[in-house]
Amino acid sequence: MRSTFLIIFFVALNVFSQTALIWTPNNNGQSSAQAIQSSLSHNGVSAQINSNVGGSLDSYDYIFVCLGVHPNTYSLNASVNENEINSLVNYLNNGGRVYLEGGDTWARDAQTELQQKFYIRGEADGAGDLQNINGAGCFSGRSFAYSGANSFIDRLAPREGATIFFTNSAPAYACGVGYENGVYRTLGVSFE
Repeated sequence: MRSTFLIIFFVALNVFSQTALIWTPNNNGQSSAQAIQSSLSHNGVSAQINSNVGGSLDSYDYIFVCLGVHPNTYSLNASVNENEINSLVNYLNNGGRVYLEGGDTWARDAQTELQQKFYIRGEADGAGDLQNINGAGCFSGRSFAYSGANSFIDRLAPREGATIFFTNSAPAYACGVGYENGVYRTLGVSFE
């Protein structure tokens, strides 16, 4: 059900196409990566899961980044992941579309140039209180019970120009934010 929301997001943005890369650094976020790949495949889209990424990514129509949720999370680091971050930032600057999920990447981890492109402000490192995810914007009226990893789920807020797409029911906080600037599109979430 969760991965269906992602497909709807890209369809709603009129960008649904045939090739996707799913990056799982250090093999984190494998359950999400497999669910995303399965949903894409079900809709006729070829998706490759890879634990490495770099170089030109322009052959992909969109990229999914799965960083995991505590205690199995991967922290992007500007020096350790310099090549990957540069590749993803260049991809966005060339009109790319990136989905990035991670329970700690928005409020706990140091922000890299990649996270800054999402126009998300991490408000708090959060807790294990994600229960029911409600859609907003193009997902309005949709909801699902969350059953993934549930520790230190970052609480999000949109920066200027970004839009909330997902919220937790109780306590109420944003857990998914999208951004579009006419060049690139992003969707960042703090859950798997």
